[in-house]
Amino acid sequence: MKKKKYNYSAVLILTVISFILTFALSSIFKNSILSYLLSIVVSFGFQFAITASLLYSPNASLGEYFNKFNLIDVKSVIIGVLTFVIQFLVLVLSVYILSIFYKSYSLEILIIPFIILLVLNILVYILFFYQLFYVIDNRNKNLSIFKLFVNATEIGASLFGKTLLQLLKYLIGLLFIPFVNKYTFFIGLALMFIYIIAITPVVLSRCSFAYKEYTNFEDNK
Repeated sequence: MKKKKYNYSAVLILTVISFILTFALSSIFKNSILSYLLSIVVSFGFQFAITASLLYSPNASLGEYFNKFNLIDVKSVIIGVLTFVIQFLVLVLSVYILSIFYKSYSLEILIIPFIILLVLNILVYILFFYQLFYVIDNRNKNLSIFKLFVNATEIGASLFGKTLLQLLKYLIGLLFIPFVNKYTFFIGLALMFIYIIAITPVVLSRCSFAYKEYTNFEDNK
């Protein structure tokens, strides 16, 4: 099988910049509502640029990756907001349910709803993972917002197994990060952060290839 190429360094740099800007906004505005809103805007913008680049020109230069910001349109923003709202509401509901269990039951019992709700959040995340890919795909530009959302969700469901496998394949490395005692704990946290940043381009690229294969997409189409 021919190895599929993409610009790992470009995706990595955009991911790092997104994290830095998000952290800076949080520090400047002291975790206010404004900081959260601005962080969402920044995260969406970089996620859009990376997704569009992996979709149309995965092996392009860093400059060309940045140029994909110009492709952001109303439909992509609406889909992005809709996806975020659903994922956020599921997360908030999960935290609320856990808080109820925390007040009423022991920590031993709490682990059961925690695992169930964690699985639920992962399921929702993967189900809506391909929303941006689908809305950026020019073949779908004439579809309504509702049709875009429904079709992309169906693709997420169809590719659920492949997407989950990619996430597990790379995140399994977290199990080998040391959290032995208080001295290695902070080292472990630092290594975990670096590892997640480093594998993000790999996971995103593999998922983009899965989308292209499933939808018969051709690069630079």
